[in-house]
Amino acid sequence: MKKTILLAVCLLFTFYLVQGQQLSLSGQVGYAIGETKNWKKFMLLTGGSAGIEWELNRMKALKIGIGTGMLSFSSKNDTGVSVFTKKSMLVLPVSIIKKYTITRTTIAYMEFGINNSLYFREKRETFSPSGKITEKLNSTIFNVGGLVGVGLLTPISSRWNFGVAIGGHFDVFSFYKKAGEKFKSSSNIINTSFSRKL
Repeated sequence: MKKTILLAVCLLFTFYLVQGQQLSLSGQVGYAIGETKNWKKFMLLTGGSAGIEWELNRMKALKIGIGTGMLSFSSKNDTGVSVFTKKSMLVLPVSIIKKYTITRTTIAYMEFGINNSLYFREKRETFSPSGKITEKLNSTIFNVGGLVGVGLLTPISSRWNFGVAIGGHFDVFSFYKKAGEKFKSSSNIINTSFSRKL
């Protein structure tokens, strides 16, 4: 029974994937401000994502994506020893894209929507005089927030477009937490993407 349900879900996902009108692959780099109840840190943010777009009309589209990200920052513990921390996250954005024609081949766009962030792993490297100590924490935090962005798209072939955008996300509230303390972040990023018409 479970295998049948899983197969049905996979077939349904494949159907929606095929029905999607544009596939995009993108990479992000930027900075984030992460905070808990006890501290607030400036962090490096890197990541990548894939998304499927469906046209709502000629200049508007719905985009659903999935991606991963890494938040990295350094700090000092209570004894003054340096600690380097990496937080891994899974992102599940849903957004509306509004497009504007700039020239015959260039399109500007605005993107806004809901961003879901699942922080699922934390790795800490402590650099003490006796050597490096590595800890892995399996805390799970699911946050819901928003995303915004503006960018430009230009064709590089008959089916492929190249895009550059600036934007970011912001966590609003924690929907679920298991182990660890509550954590949320907001970011500013540069995004480069390749999109292909299906």
